[in-house]
Amino acid sequence: MSSAPATLRLPLPGLLSRSLSGGLGGLPLVERNARAYRHLWILLITGVLEPLFYLLSIRIGLGALVGPVYDAALATPLGPGDIALGEITWALSRGLLYAVAFLVVLAAMGLVHSAWVLVAVPASLLISFAFAGIGMAATTYMRSWKDFDFVILATLPMFLFSTTFYPLSVYPRALQIVVECTPLYQAVALLRGFLFGVVGPAMLVNVAYLAVLGLAGLFVASRRLRRLLLT
Repeated sequence: MSSAPATLRLPLPGLLSRSLSGGLGGLPLVERNARAYRHLWILLITGVLEPLFYLLSIRIGLGALVGPVYDAALATPLGPGDIALGEITWALSRGLLYAVAFLVVLAAMGLVHSAWVLVAVPASLLISFAFAGIGMAATTYMRSWKDFDFVILATLPMFLFSTTFYPLSVYPRALQIVVECTPLYQAVALLRGFLFGVVGPAMLVNVAYLAVLGLAGLFVASRRLRRLLLT
């Protein structure tokens, strides 16, 4: 025999019983959680305080160092262009480390199919230069930490739609043109060619695109730093 009738006869208090009978969906669960959190209200507050403390630590701790660090650098023979170049060089160093690490992992897993894969390391440096340059330039336009949301707004769509996970042919031609104009697509096309040994003259376009992007970013960053820090 089914136990459903016995279950339905269980006494249900207040809103819970009315919700079940009236078809109000998830309201009983809402009531249950509200009752449970009456004595655990501190957990609700921590959900608000955690991101607040994180932002305050960045603003008060790291943010307080930004001015003195640049001021100290400018007190040396370094100019704004040198500062921009130094930051970009540091980004290139990290890019080189990551590229070599990924290459070692690919080799260890037996996924290296062409000697051209060795050229992927300097290609990764070029990609790092392009993104570091444009990133450095974009940073000089940021007014507060809130503007970092624009970075996510730019990088996330590129990560998802710049053929990182699938070929360009899945898009209609009109959308292919848009994707081909993004820096991440140029980077993916360049590295994919070297990793699979499919090398051709078209890759020179990828190289030129990334080189120009990095140089333009370095130029803009230098001018912006000179304007912001020396005025």
